[in-house]
Amino acid sequence: MNFDNCRSCGETIRWASKQDGKRMSVDPTPSRHGYIRLANENGVDRAIILRGQRLFRARAEGEKLYQSHFATCEAREEMAR
Repeated sequence: MNFDNCRSCGETIRWASKQDGKRMSVDPTPSRHGYIRLANENGVDRAIILRGQRLFRARAEGEKLYQSHFATCEAREEMAR
């Protein structure tokens, strides 16, 4: 697990790699609004973005899902610039 602090708001974030290899900041705790499954592969957190039936099923089964930190960051408007 690779934790850090957001440079914009100072909150704790968790870094995960997306399928394309780019890093994504994720909130460190699961959320009922989550749509990201984290899978640890060889010590690296992989972000798997769920949509549609896969997301519905994961939520119905009570799976721990996470949100992108960009979706919850108090300073997200600054980050988008």
